[in-house]
Amino acid sequence: MKLVYLINTYKNENQLIRLINALKNDLVIIFVNIDKKFETNFNKEKILKSTDTDVKFIKNNIEVYWGGFTVVRSTFNALKEIYHSNTNFDYLTLLSGQDYPIKSSEYILKYFSVSNDVQYIDSFKIPSPLEWSHEKGGIERLEYYYDFDNKNLEWDYYLNLMKNNNIKRKLLDNTNFYGGSAWWTLSYECIEYIVKYIDNNYKFLNFFKYSKHPDEMIFNTIVMNSPFNKNVVNINLRYIEWILGISHPKILTIQDIDKLLTSDKLFARKFDISVDSQILDKLDEHIL
Repeated sequence: MKLVYLINTYKNENQLIRLINALKNDLVIIFVNIDKKFETNFNKEKILKSTDTDVKFIKNNIEVYWGGFTVVRSTFNALKEIYHSNTNFDYLTLLSGQDYPIKSSEYILKYFSVSNDVQYIDSFKIPSPLEWSHEKGGIERLEYYYDFDNKNLEWDYYLNLMKNNNIKRKLLDNTNFYGGSAWWTLSYECIEYIVKYIDNNYKFLNFFKYSKHPDEMIFNTIVMNSPFNKNVVNINLRYIEWILGISHPKILTIQDIDKLLTSDKLFARKFDISVDSQILDKLDEHIL
C-alpha cells in the first residue's frame, strides 16, 4: 500500500510543514502544489529540511483564482505531472493546505489497504432537489457563462443580464452532470483514467472552463460517467462544518476538539494557525 497526497496551498508555510509532518510515513509521498501568486512566501528548502520525508513540489504550478477554472487547471496540471512521473501509488488524496488528519498515518494506510478499489468522492446528480437550492440544484452553475478568472468583469451584473434575457448555454450532449465536494480520494487507476480523459476531451474541458466553481463538478462528473462509478462511496472522508449562508467552511478551533476526536472521518477542514494553533497541538498529541 502506497499513498500519495496532493496538497494545494497558498498560505501559512508553518502550517503546511505541520500538515506534512502529520501525514508522513515511509509509505507516503507528498506533492505540494503552490499557487504561483504566493510562491515567494514559501521557502522550499526550509520545508524540506523541516519535514524529513518524501516531499516533491509541482513544477507546472499556476496562478489560481477562487471560483474559476484555474482551480481545476492547477489540480489537473498536478495530476498529470504526478502520473507522468511514474510515481507508484494505490490511492491519491487531494488536500488543501488548511486540511489536517484526525487519524494517525498508520490508521489511514490501513484504512485504504482494505478499500478494494473503492473511489471516495462525494457526488450528487445535477440538478439536485436537496443541494445548491439557491442555484436551482446546481444547473445554474452550468447553463450560464462564468469566468471568475477574469477579475475585470462584474459577474453579478452579467449574470442578471443573462437571466433577464434568457441567455443560456447549450449543455453537453450525452453527459450526466454531477456536483459535490471538491476534495476526494481516488485510486491510481481512476487517476490514470482522469488524466487520459482530460487529454482527449477538449470540448468537455472547455465547457467547464465557463462554469461556476467547476472544481465542485468536473471530477465528480468524470468519475460518475466512467466505469469507476460502480465502486464510488459517496463520502469525502472529511469532517467539515458549514455555516448557513456562508460559502466557506467554519474555521475549526480548540472548542471543536471533542467532535474531531470522536469523528469516524480521516481528515478535517478547515484550520488556520493564525486563528487557533492550539487545536493542531491537540490533534498532534492524538495522532502522533
